[in-house]
Amino acid sequence: EQGLFILAEARRRLGAAYESVVRKRALVACAEGNDHTMGAMCVKLLLEDAGFDVLYLGANLPTVELPLLIRGARSALLCLAHSPALAPEAVLRHARLVNRLCDDPTTVVVHGGASFARLAAAETENLLCFDDLKSFRLWFAHAFPAGSER
Repeated sequence: EQGLFILAEARRRLGAAYESVVRKRALVACAEGNDHTMGAMCVKLLLEDAGFDVLYLGANLPTVELPLLIRGARSALLCLAHSPALAPEAVLRHARLVNRLCDDPTTVVVHGGASFARLAAAETENLLCFDDLKSFRLWFAHAFPAGSER
């Protein structure tokens, strides 16, 4: 009986120790209408390498599902890759819609795609968006310094 008590106590303490080092979660997906997954996969790998628990949601993710996914996953970060085939204005409208829908203050929404390079800085002023992986990596290193992901 004492052995069972000790075993139960050890499990409880190990569980508590595990909970204290749970990694931050990130959601990575391709925006609705985007079947180009290369950029999203690169972001996924970068985040995993930084210690994040990444849920890759795939290509062409319906926009209406994003708020529920964010709340359910309790993610610190949503990275959404937009189609390079769409007009920059369409990508901008979609990114703004996503930001309005995903208003959870605990989740940082990041947009990526080549289309953002063709937009004026004033147009993307209230969006966190990147047109290449290098600039995302630089922002990420500053926003989530090594060791802060735990």
